[in-house]
Amino acid sequence: HATIVGGALNDCSGLGLSTADSRGLNYTLSVTLTLAGAGYTIDATPIGNQLARDTDCGTLSFTNAGVKTRSGSGPIERCWRN
Repeated sequence: HATIVGGALNDCSGLGLSTADSRGLNYTLSVTLTLAGAGYTIDATPIGNQLARDTDCGTLSFTNAGVKTRSGSGPIERCWRN
């Protein structure tokens, strides 16, 4: 369950998350709906100690199409390990 208002995800309570949720105090998670609600991007933005520990990867993003990216300049294979 999620609530969409004007193309923005406003309520993820049914998913057990808020639209910006901190898990483990290492990342802030955010969900953005795209393609008129048919797609999404999940961003994990480092916070606290993680921000200083991992400058190579930065913000990690994942889309509904399976595309994985990072905002840093480190090797994508290191940032997104299986």
